[in-house]
Amino acid sequence: MFFTAGSISAVIFVFLSEMYPTKIRGLAMSVAGLSLWVGTYLIGQLTPWMLENLTSAGTFFLFAFMCIPYMLIVWKLMPETAGKSLEDIERFWLKQKTILK
Repeated sequence: MFFTAGSISAVIFVFLSEMYPTKIRGLAMSVAGLSLWVGTYLIGQLTPWMLENLTSAGTFFLFAFMCIPYMLIVWKLMPETAGKSLEDIERFWLKQKTILK
C-alpha cells in the first residue's frame, strides 16, 4: 500500500490528462475519471466478500497479482513526460499511432 500511495495513486490524474489529444481531452478525462471511480467503488464493495472467502492473504495476493500487468504497461508503454509540454506529448502519441498502423 505504501508503494501504491507513493506512486500511481498520487499521479493517476496527471497520467490521464497527458495521454489524450487536446481536442478530446475533456471528454476523455471525464470517461476515465468515471471509470476510475466505478472501479474504486467495486473494489470497496468486493473487498469484504474477498476477505471472507479468500482470506486476508488470498485477497492481498490477488490484488498484488492484478498489479503485475499494470506495472508492465506503465514501464513499457508510458513515456517520460517531465519537462515536456502537452503539445510535445500529443505529438509523441500521434507518432506512435502512425507507427502502429
